[in-house]
Amino acid sequence: AGASGLFFGGHGVGAEDAAFVTATLIHARLTDDAHPGVLLHPGAIVIPTALALGEERGCGGEVFTQAIAAGYRVMAALAAPVAARTAARGMRNTAMFGPAAAAVTAARVLGLDERRTAAAVIFALGSSGGTLQSLRTGSAEWRIQPGIATRLGIAAARIAESAESSDLDFADRAIEGEAGFYASYVPDWTIDQLADAPEVDGLLGVTHKEHATCGANQLAVESVAMLRERRGWGPDDVTRVDIELERAGYDYPGCNSTGPFAEGGGFLSRPLAYAAIILTGHRVLTETSLCVGLADPRVDD
Repeated sequence: AGASGLFFGGHGVGAEDAAFVTATLIHARLTDDAHPGVLLHPGAIVIPTALALGEERGCGGEVFTQAIAAGYRVMAALAAPVAARTAARGMRNTAMFGPAAAAVTAARVLGLDERRTAAAVIFALGSSGGTLQSLRTGSAEWRIQPGIATRLGIAAARIAESAESSDLDFADRAIEGEAGFYASYVPDWTIDQLADAPEVDGLLGVTHKEHATCGANQLAVESVAMLRERRGWGPDDVTRVDIELERAGYDYPGCNSTGPFAEGGGFLSRPLAYAAIILTGHRVLTETSLCVGLADPRVDD
């Protein structure tokens, strides 16, 4: 029992539980928001954290809004120096940088000072991680990764809030150092690479996905759906689809996968997305479209 409400059921639970459930619901169909510049989904982590902890602490609208903005900005800024390389290696940026985003969101709601906020971020990053393998194969664990990130971030912020000052010490250059967070995931990392990191806007760089597939696939899938609708294409009219993408989107693990997929899987597969649109005739790619496409024997062709 607790003070944070759930969208379904009408009863209150602890903030960690509420954030976990809300994050999973937001992310479950892979049509939440996305930041193409750093290949992650901030809203599925930041907003549930602000909602759950904000309700527990009774924060006002100004603090609530600032907490969301802080979470979006910090998540994108932390990811920017390494995002393309970590994703190419099969790491899931949402799970890697999500705990830190949840931590800074929670820190703002809790009213932590600069030092305690920094500690919360470092504590959260120390437990971060997650891979893209489930999205490649179609298994379900990707759906709970944002929820786990909210739990880690809230826990880190609570520890930073309650710890004695002497317990707030954390490693110098814990993020960018020779054995820091970046170097652990990017083998050739050096601190000099920070100077080449792209500047990203954590808020203005965010978009919302219409189709239930990877953000890197959105424009390509939209183009196929639009052309199919305008020209009345059926499955027998299409023999080949050629597409040009930026390298980061093309290389994103799972996007070029042709299966085999688990039932209801293949959310990242670009070929499956095209096939589902053409086989079903749906204007918008949904989870239902993917399931229907997978059940159609012609998808193997």
